[in-house]
Amino acid sequence: VVSLHKMYGPHLGCLLGKRDAAAELSPATSISTSSSSSSSRKDVAATTLEIYKSWELGTANYEACAGACALEEYFRILSNHVSVGERSHSDWQPTNERTGESSIDDDYRQREAVPPTEGNGEVSSTVDAARTWIRTVEDRLIRRLLGYLRNCAPDVRIIEDVKEMKITPTQHSNVENTRLPIVSFVHARIPSRDIVQHCRKNGIICRSCKFLSTERLWRELSIEDEGVVRFSLAHYNTLDEVDRTIRALESLDDWTML
Repeated sequence: VVSLHKMYGPHLGCLLGKRDAAAELSPATSISTSSSSSSSRKDVAATTLEIYKSWELGTANYEACAGACALEEYFRILSNHVSVGERSHSDWQPTNERTGESSIDDDYRQREAVPPTEGNGEVSSTVDAARTWIRTVEDRLIRRLLGYLRNCAPDVRIIEDVKEMKITPTQHSNVENTRLPIVSFVHARIPSRDIVQHCRKNGIICRSCKFLSTERLWRELSIEDEGVVRFSLAHYNTLDEVDRTIRALESLDDWTML
């Protein structure tokens, strides 16, 4: 089962499986395995629809299903921003212009001009290219925010390594680009909830709580606050938005001792 919202899709659960296994477990029978004629292809399509209906017993969320179907196109648009290997990572700028209406329309027009190809190879390469672009953009965003917060120490404590729980870099990456674009921190003097309230007044979305963590972890962290401040970034955020967040934090009373 896949939660599609974790891959930039709608809030929809998706059950994946092999068609033969689904057919065996469903009441649908008379499955045609031949595709030599148009009539047999219609039989396969009809049987497939019966299989779907046997697994989805309620009313389908058509809006969410449409969003799920659009995921491939969304990843294709992202992958088209940069031809992997032809441009350096420094050229990949995190900007809303890349996902603006005009660029999306252009991508759709280009997509309509090229007939679709069959097979999973194209889909896999598209997803890989999109993930590479997403990671590059998110790395730049998280580096900017982490760099600022680390310069605010000891007033600001970023929640990172805890005793034996450490992020270990690999030979192909360092700690910065092996982490998700999420930052959690606490302030030495300002309660987390006050920071969140101040950010929201400035049009910045963030949260403050324990985020499903256990009391044992809280003791290990030695945090006395009732929660941590968490910023969750994504590839559709921009460096300008990160800078605006930094300015909002700096405008807090007692943010720094200087």
